This record gives sequence, C-alpha cells and structure tokens, in this order.
Amino acid sequence: MDILLELTDEQREIQKSVRDFVVRAVDPIANELDADYKEIPESVLKGMAELGYFGATIPDTYGGLGLDYTSMCLLTEELARGWFAVGSVGTRGYIAGAALLRYGTEEQKRRWLPAIASGEMLVGICLTEPNFGSDLAGITCRAERTATGYRISGEKSWVTLGNRASLLMVLVRTSPDAGLRHKGLSVLFVEKRPGNDLAPPHLTGKPIPCVGYHGLKTYTYFFEGLEVPRENLLGGEEGIGFKQTMTALETGRCQTAARGLGVAQAALDDAIAYAKERVCFGKPLSALPVIQHKIAHMSTDVASARQLVYAVARQMDKGGRCDVEAAHAKSHASEVAFRVADENVQIHGAYGYSMEYNAQRYWRDARLLKIFEGTHEILQNVIARGVLDLA
Repeated sequence: MDILLELTDEQREIQKSVRDFVVRAVDPIANELDADYKEIPESVLKGMAELGYFGATIPDTYGGLGLDYTSMCLLTEELARGWFAVGSVGTRGYIAGAALLRYGTEEQKRRWLPAIASGEMLVGICLTEPNFGSDLAGITCRAERTATGYRISGEKSWVTLGNRASLLMVLVRTSPDAGLRHKGLSVLFVEKRPGNDLAPPHLTGKPIPCVGYHGLKTYTYFFEGLEVPRENLLGGEEGIGFKQTMTALETGRCQTAARGLGVAQAALDDAIAYAKERVCFGKPLSALPVIQHKIAHMSTDVASARQLVYAVARQMDKGGRCDVEAAHAKSHASEVAFRVADENVQIHGAYGYSMEYNAQRYWRDARLLKIFEGTHEILQNVIARGVLDLA
C-alpha cells in the first residue's frame, strides 16, 4: 500500500529489489529459525552485504551506496517485513555511520566507514547500563586517560549483535565528576574480534534471553580495564559524547520507525491471507463484518504510519535536526505495529498463539518497538518539549 508515496523510479526499483531478496532468502526460513532461537544465517548476511544494504546511507566515497533516508527506510521496511531481526542487523551500522559522518575525523571515516558499508564490520552500540537506560546522561561506565589513550571499566547492557560485532560504539564517562552528567560523556570506538568469547582481553559478557527479537543475540558487556587508543575518541574531542549520540539516534529512530512499519505490514498481510482462507460458520472469515472492520482499521493504521515515516525521512533528507520528527515517526509506527500485530493474533484465534504460525512472531517483535531506541514515554517527552517549545 505505497500508492500514496511519491517515490522516484530508482526508489521503486530499490523497494522491488529488496522485496525480491526477502521473498527468496528470508521468508522461507524466518519463522522456523525464529521459533528455534536460531541466529540469522551467514548466507543471508553475506547476501545483504553483497547488495550493499549495510552501507545504504554511507556515501560512495567511503564505499557505501549513498542513498537518501527515504531509500534507507524503503530498504529497512522490506527487510523487517520478512523478519524483524533481518531488518535490524544494519541499525547499529546506520547509527555509528551517522555519528562518524557528522563528527568523525577524516582518518576515522576512512578507517571504519568502508568496513561498515561492506559488511566486513558489524557494529554493536554500547549505550545503556543496568541502572541507566532512559536516563542516558547518568551513565557510570568510565574511561580513564592513559599515556596512549583510555582504559574502559564498567558495564553495558542490551548490546545487540554483541557476539557478531567487530566494532563497538561506546558511550563512556571521561570526566569523573558525575555532576557534569551529559557534559562529562564521550564516545569511543572499540575494535574486537567477533565470536562468543568476546575477545579482546578485558571484555566479557553474557547473552540476555529475550521474548522476541530472535535471530540476533543481545548481550550484557563487562569492560574490565579494556585499553583503547586515543585516536578512537570520536572526533578527537571529549565531553560531547551525549550530543554526538543523540544526533546519531535520530537516524536510528527513523530507521526503527521503518522497522515497525515492516512488522505492521507483515501482520496486516498475514491477517488478510488468513481471513480469506479460514472458514468459520460456513464462510470465510473475510465475509464476517467484524473481521472486515478489524482489517479496515489495521489497514488505515498502517497507511497513516507509512505516510508519517516517509514524511520524516524526506525531512531528514533535507538536513538539519529532526529530533521531534523522528520521535513522532518512531512512536507512532511502534504503536501501530503492536496494535496491528495484536489484532492479527486475535483474527487467528488460538492459532495466533501457536508457534507454528507467523502471527505470534510479529506480536512478540512488535512489543519491543515501544521500548528500544527511546521508550514510548521518553519519546513523548521529546515531542512535548518540541511542541511546547520547552528548553
């Protein structure tokens, strides 16, 4: 249902190409692997890398496709429509890429952006801590200066791709004065060898079992005096890590809104297909007014979310801050995804609760959307501050 979108021929070709990839490589395996808690196969990641998906928004001068945000959202929506996890692999690379493009030194850009774009380096984002999620300015993970750089000590939680990532974007406190809060934070990039052993030395961790979001492993990390060279400090400047992170998260929230849209569309497609084939009281479910009304509301929800997500993407393409706009898109798309996925389960009845059907997978994944990349409540704060013009 993209008839209301004003897309270029190139954007429509991108959309079709990604859909073809998903139908061929993702749809046949998603539900079975998700139900068995299996990670996304290397063959799928390799296919995504070869098609340039990881470098969608990275300029071609650094090895990327140089696409606009609208195209990135089209790509993301189609991937997430097949399997939420597949649509999420590139999220952290988009966030780190945005931070490097805006704040990184030229040496840092040339060092990491081509590797991110090619899929050689998957990225993990280390922001949240056990006691500091929404209150990100309060983090306590320390980075003490050494003769050659920094020594990181502390704990980070909810590090998705923790085992497969070979580059970490870590928000740390470089000023010991906790009273400085966001003014005492900096961003360090950490290279590591991918694998469950979480090498290099002084970095350990454990996976966090999750209700949904299967296909990717999420970790708690323990930094135990991990040494990082000085040139890994983003932009070579301390004390602006909070600003750097918040700016980059605008990209993450826009992309997450598109992920939500993909899940919502998948759940709507699933509901329509099931309603047409399931016979009840001697007729297809789709002939029952109550089901028709449910699907009509679901379709309207998805259409409204799509218009908002792509309007925000077009605004981001123009440049400048889009914190309120990105919050609008992520908040609304998340609500729509869960509402539509929940109704899809209801339409399926008891089968909606069965692991043999896709409905439960969309439902479990959609619930996460209102939590990560800024909780629903935090995003309402962002929107309210913008609308009310509050400092």
